[in-house]
Amino acid sequence: MRVVCFVILSKKNMPRLQDKVVIITGGAHGIGAAIVQRFCEEGAKVVLVDVNREGGEATAQKYGATFAATDVSNHAAVGELIANTVRDFGRLDCIVSNACLHQYGTIEETSPELWERVLSVNLSATYHLVHHGAPHLRQQPGASIVIISSVQAIQGFKGAAAYATSKGGQLSLMRQLASDLAPQIRVNAILPGTIRSYPESISPEFDKQIGALHLVGRIGECVEIANGAVFLASDEASFVTGHGLVMDGGVSIRGAH
Repeated sequence: MRVVCFVILSKKNMPRLQDKVVIITGGAHGIGAAIVQRFCEEGAKVVLVDVNREGGEATAQKYGATFAATDVSNHAAVGELIANTVRDFGRLDCIVSNACLHQYGTIEETSPELWERVLSVNLSATYHLVHHGAPHLRQQPGASIVIISSVQAIQGFKGAAAYATSKGGQLSLMRQLASDLAPQIRVNAILPGTIRSYPESISPEFDKQIGALHLVGRIGECVEIANGAVFLASDEASFVTGHGLVMDGGVSIRGAH
């Protein structure tokens, strides 16, 4: 007698991003690297984008992603990135716009050159990615865009004129994209608080002082933001678009510092 066994896999146990082709910018380190890791773990085919070739190649190799050296502030270069991704993988399901310059200073301390550079990397790059990527995203069911903004988009902090402006612009752009690209493409943003992106530069004193400003009593970890990005990119968030997910440990409730 022949016995046939059928194994039913629970959807809950399946990788949430299985075979989705995803471009993640600023993926060489910090939050970006954590997003690359989590997306790869969830079965995505990840194209890691960064200007840091050494760091980008190392991170891509570590997690099984494909590295593409690209200056995302360059419109033509981003167009080439999108075209190469679709040529190599046959599709594009998701874009995570994470590349960022953390440059601080009051408006008087910010030179015109620094202002333009911060906005070009933090804000205009998202425009370049979506301008070139949207036609391909529209062709894929469940396509999505995740923008890594900042809690500084909604909460004033001293000495962050260009940075905060760029992050506020990303949040406004997210809402506009969600409206323009619906219903085929969902668009959301994450607004992190203080995150341990550069552990080597965080002193115990800074860790304690800044952590105390957050209601949870600590600063955040990169993987926590990455987990939020996985959710927003997955079908679990199929009814979520135009949303700014605040992941700041409660710092925005405490107010500016």
